[in-house]
Amino acid sequence: MNSQTVRRPENKRPSRSQKPKKYYKQTARFEGKRDGKPLIFGWGTHLSHNEKVQIQRRATWITAISVIVLIVAVIIGFWVNINIIIPSQPITSVNGHPVPQSLYRKMVAFKTQLAQSSINGPNGEIAQRDSMKKQLADLQQQLQTLSKQFDTVKKQIAALKPGPSPERTKLTKQQTDIQTSGTNLATKYTTISQQYTNLTKTVIPQDQTNINQSQVGNDSVTWLQNDELIREWLASQNSQVQARVNPTAGALSQAMAAFKANIPKTSSYSAFLSKDRVSDDDMQAMMAVTLRRDNMQAYLASQVVSPTYQV
Repeated sequence: MNSQTVRRPENKRPSRSQKPKKYYKQTARFEGKRDGKPLIFGWGTHLSHNEKVQIQRRATWITAISVIVLIVAVIIGFWVNINIIIPSQPITSVNGHPVPQSLYRKMVAFKTQLAQSSINGPNGEIAQRDSMKKQLADLQQQLQTLSKQFDTVKKQIAALKPGPSPERTKLTKQQTDIQTSGTNLATKYTTISQQYTNLTKTVIPQDQTNINQSQVGNDSVTWLQNDELIREWLASQNSQVQARVNPTAGALSQAMAAFKANIPKTSSYSAFLSKDRVSDDDMQAMMAVTLRRDNMQAYLASQVVSPTYQV
């Protein structure tokens, strides 16, 4: 068998298009060459493109920095005004002595917490009300027990034979003792019941109503004004009078301990300081004002002397 070599067909590349190429004319730009265009308001035709770009960048940075500086200045000014300028301004004055707003704000925080603690504290009015309610329930239970004992003794006496006897004397004495105890318990029950009613319907609602910004604010201004007058008056008194009116370190420490202990259980002393943005030294100063006020009232009361009866 004869084999023949078969030649593969040659793959010829297609011929390129014979269309002529088009060339576009472009203008070369040189950064250092003046383009004759103004930068702003007709100014800047003498500058090159590179110089204009640099000026634009500088203007952008200067504007951004100026805005940032302005914002920071406004924030700082606002902070200084709120925390330094306004607190240092007087809210009132006494004999030419100003009372700064910072002192007023501390007194408002102190008196507000004092009022809240007097109502809701562990030793506050609500706690006293609950204690009275429990006492009334206990007294009522005791009265019911005495009533049953009285009825039992009465039946025992009725079951005795007519006429005097040691047993009758004994039971009669028991009956009398039960009556006396019942009378005392009933009197105590009536007294506590009246206190409970007054505390529930009058004292607590009134004190809760008084805890408002205007009432506390007015009282705070009055206390600070009175304290300024007291301190001015004490400056002209002898050391004995000053010692009676000015609170001692021990009295201040004891009062602060009671103040902290009577804060409602839902809060704490540290939480109170943080919430009202005051310090422990601030509260000690306000407590000193309170104690000095109380001591002054006690001193003035001791100076009141009844007039001597004259014939």
